Amino acid sequence: MDRLVRSFDHWAPELAVDPQSVYQALRDQCPVAHSDQYGGFWVLSRHEDIEAAARDAATFSSTAISIPLEIGMGGLPIPPLDQDPPEHTRFRRQLLPFFSPARTLSLEPLTRRVAAELIEGFKDAGGCDVADAFARPVPIAVLAQILGVDPKDHALFNAWTTAIIEDAATDPDKAAQAGAELYAYFSELVADRRQNPGDDLLSFLLKTDLSENERLGCAILLLLAGIDTTWSTLGSIFWYLAQDPDARRHIAQDESNMMPAVEELLRVFAPTSVARITTRETTVAGQRIPAGCPVLLPFPSANGDERAFSQPNRVVLDRSPNRHLAFGAGIHRCLGAHLARMELRVAIEEFLRRIPDFRLAGEDAVDWKSGPIRGPRRLELVFD
Repeated sequence: MDRLVRSFDHWAPELAVDPQSVYQALRDQCPVAHSDQYGGFWVLSRHEDIEAAARDAATFSSTAISIPLEIGMGGLPIPPLDQDPPEHTRFRRQLLPFFSPARTLSLEPLTRRVAAELIEGFKDAGGCDVADAFARPVPIAVLAQILGVDPKDHALFNAWTTAIIEDAATDPDKAAQAGAELYAYFSELVADRRQNPGDDLLSFLLKTDLSENERLGCAILLLLAGIDTTWSTLGSIFWYLAQDPDARRHIAQDESNMMPAVEELLRVFAPTSVARITTRETTVAGQRIPAGCPVLLPFPSANGDERAFSQPNRVVLDRSPNRHLAFGAGIHRCLGAHLARMELRVAIEEFLRRIPDFRLAGEDAVDWKSGPIRGPRRLELVFD
């Protein structure tokens, strides 16, 4: 256990393969652990402690949101994710109208059309890599619409998100190059929107009192977070559904089954771990944590805690209540939660309507990506 704690590394490929067994050991034996990796950081693992820390912005500051701290942004702010009150309040208040349920609803026809077209393109092939052919392109198309960018640039988005979110710990130079290219890309787009405004986020941001760097940071954050989190969750959901035909039938047989199922699948396959830094000495579950310490909040561990959920390792599609932390908690709860739920619901509906029966292509059908956002990098399915 001592070796596990001291060498804990959320970027490790082996953790991506089977995270819950590691988190279970931490929750049971060392719920507040200290790892020696990346200069040293603390790890919380129980639902109660993670939720409390996420809600306590005064003690657990968001000015450090990743471990290691630098993942390719070169100090560029990515508000409101890396802001504390009162600055966080200013950013969130201005951005919130753009992520309203009504605007999300207006994006559903596009999402449904994109999902249907993608599926029609591969359904007769007998199988495919669903992570690459479906789970990733759906959120890219939606984000392209929101940002007003060309969806044909998806290869660039893929390269940038991979370098920053997956490779930052092992190849910081590559991440820094990706961050610089992403910055330049959005700088050009913002300049264009000044001359040619539209109904997109960049045009919306130009109407706010944010600085140029703050506008760019908001756009970059949406691209990074909006693509990778949804892609990862959707891929994990199809990995599970490929192994559970009863679950597929349950979801498809009655539309009222869909949203409780989505919530449960979000709980089980929440992909994201975030970091904070302590502003003052604090005590969590009897363990003293000094001021100025990075702290990892792995939401997947919170969602797998038997202290908060009965039989947490089972997928219970009608689970209620379901106080999962897939979207975080407190002031930093995900701005795009409505959007993510819609994308997941529509993607699952369209897929099951056209391909109701499918399975994993074999024992090596999946490659899991490591880092703070876990999900299938590759997912080979066979359509029956």
